[in-house]
Amino acid sequence: MSAEVKVRLLDERDSIDELTNLLHDAYRVLAEMGFRYVATWQGPDITRKRIAKGKCFVATHDDRLIGTVLLSYPPKNQPCDWYRRSDVALFQQFAVAPDMQGTGIGSQLLGFVESRARELGARHLACDTSEGATHLIRYYERRGFRIVDTCDWEATNYKSVILSKPLTTQTGDIGMQQVIEQAFENKESVSSEAREAVRETLKQLSAGKIRVAEKQADGSWKANEWIKKAILLHFRTSEMRAMEAGALHFYDKVDVQGDWAAKGARVVPPATVREGAYIAPGAILMPSYVNIGAYVDSGTMVDTWSTVGSCAQIGKNCHLSGGVGIGGVLEPMQATPVIIEDNVFIGARSEVAEGCIVREGAVMAMGCYMGKSTKIYNAMTGETIFGEIPERAVVVPGALPSRDGSHQTYALIIKKIRDEKTDARTALNDTLR
Repeated sequence: MSAEVKVRLLDERDSIDELTNLLHDAYRVLAEMGFRYVATWQGPDITRKRIAKGKCFVATHDDRLIGTVLLSYPPKNQPCDWYRRSDVALFQQFAVAPDMQGTGIGSQLLGFVESRARELGARHLACDTSEGATHLIRYYERRGFRIVDTCDWEATNYKSVILSKPLTTQTGDIGMQQVIEQAFENKESVSSEAREAVRETLKQLSAGKIRVAEKQADGSWKANEWIKKAILLHFRTSEMRAMEAGALHFYDKVDVQGDWAAKGARVVPPATVREGAYIAPGAILMPSYVNIGAYVDSGTMVDTWSTVGSCAQIGKNCHLSGGVGIGGVLEPMQATPVIIEDNVFIGARSEVAEGCIVREGAVMAMGCYMGKSTKIYNAMTGETIFGEIPERAVVVPGALPSRDGSHQTYALIIKKIRDEKTDARTALNDTLR
């Protein structure tokens, strides 16, 4: 681009007619799919009324409007429970000019809105879209949003899903975070206030209210360092003690979780989950181990003798096959833990460690070993990458020759992009759930 893209508040320089036309252009493909979004038909008067209810931001390039988003707090008479919460901010009229889509403008606008929502004191940022617009749902899920509610609006012809993203875990409860930060630097003693903050952090981790790492608007992941510090403080301040989980007996500093019926997860004995890990409703744990700080989302199966290391983040509908090892990362503080995004299949006895990322829909064959220094060779393009497996890539173990041809070194090989045959081989079996 010849000029910088700027994001700013809508002001008197801007034409409401031009803004309305931008919305029509951006939403035209949805109208052609049969979805009656308000932005597909609204006139300038409705645009003006809608932006009066919040803060309208626009992206401009060479004085042209190329994107927009409206941030507000939803009125309390909303028909869905999530929008009636006082800590939820809402964004609407999110649009990017068709010829500018795919250039990062949408991510820039979303990141801008997230920052402003935090400044307003919101703890969650939400939006809604048609349940049939699966491409939009995937777009938001890749950026850390999750479906939390559904709703029927009078002005539309479809059922909506409400997608929301927690904002508080970027900085957490500011008071609690400050207490933990200060206590971590004090090597001499830890106050009773800090101990209570540590206990509350582990409690919120176990409930899935906060998490060690979160996906950003641009698709990257960011570690919440203060939460990792709280976990390390727990080890510093806790005494070894005897504990029981059913017929099993332990001697450790971290409690073992239970009450799985109430939590909605299926846990097969002797699977073990330490306090401070989150297991979402609908997850399945065969005899396996999930360490403190880890996050296992709904629909995921952690198969027999698999381990999910400290702070590792596992997405929705994944399958960690028998004996899979997902590494843990507590230190250094700024290090991102291992990330396994949604709908990933990892074959038996494979290992992912050292903060590597496996992107959405990827497949790792049996016996794949991945660390930061592992070469990942794309057989389709000839490119070699490190530390991250791309979306829907199908990966197998292999080897690459040295420059002088004297030996070969271990590598992962991207053989193809996931297709229907791959989906059939890796499909989760509902009868086992």
